[in-house]
Amino acid sequence: MLINYFYLFRFKHWIKNLIIFTPYIFARKFNDTENLVLLFQVFLIFCLLSSTIYIINDICDLKEDSKSDIKKKEKPIANNKISLKTAKYLVGTLLILDLVLLINFSSIFLYGIFFLILNISYSYIFKNIIILDAISISFSYLLRLFAGGSIILVSPSIWLVTLVFFVSLFVVFSKRYSEAIIMKDHSRLTVLNKYKKLYLYLVFSNCFLSLLIYTLYVFVKNIDLILTIPITFFIFYRMIYNLYKSKSKIISPVNTVLMDKWLLISLFAWTLVIFFNNFLNNLFLLN
Repeated sequence: MLINYFYLFRFKHWIKNLIIFTPYIFARKFNDTENLVLLFQVFLIFCLLSSTIYIINDICDLKEDSKSDIKKKEKPIANNKISLKTAKYLVGTLLILDLVLLINFSSIFLYGIFFLILNISYSYIFKNIIILDAISISFSYLLRLFAGGSIILVSPSIWLVTLVFFVSLFVVFSKRYSEAIIMKDHSRLTVLNKYKKLYLYLVFSNCFLSLLIYTLYVFVKNIDLILTIPITFFIFYRMIYNLYKSKSKIISPVNTVLMDKWLLISLFAWTLVIFFNNFLNNLFLLN
């Protein structure tokens, strides 16, 4: 059934690749439609790269996932809805397609290749090493960020790079915390147990650093975005609230955003403020 391929390819997790648009958003050149088209193409490429990695990771975790009732519900290879042979065939096909697309977009070629290497290394090595597992995921977000900046010739500022790094760590540790307190048969249980007493500290420290860096960025570099500060605080606090509220299911960052109307509203409001400020700046320039 098609729904099994929906779970296999993790289509809803493609929203993570929206980070590719952040250099465009913070550069605030919204009238540049040519760059927007290029970014959308890069977004689709990284979506395919991501799906390739998700399938590889599921193949790698097959033995452990097949023993977990929670994982078997969401992973079609583990519950035999999709055969291992079919999954391997899909990986081979996707890797060829990924390489062809990256060759045609030479400016992001290295970012795409490093993205594949980093995430395959995570699937087989890094995910079993404390701290390095979370940092490797954060670097995969940075590679998306740099790819987005590279295609439109906008170099992400140190503010943006640092912000993305700490926000991604906050998200990763939030998910790990929920996994650690719920799952007793997780494929990374050894690593999760090592983190157990550190999780809350890691969640709150990265939340604090993310909010601090964003606030400093606005006051130092972009004061006209000051209205986004309370919205940003609300988004982070809402995510922490969701983390504490649910003690019976794993908190997925994607599900948290898609299922929480207040988070969706606040993210829309944040985006609206940025677009409105860009409109006002362009209006004043014309006058």
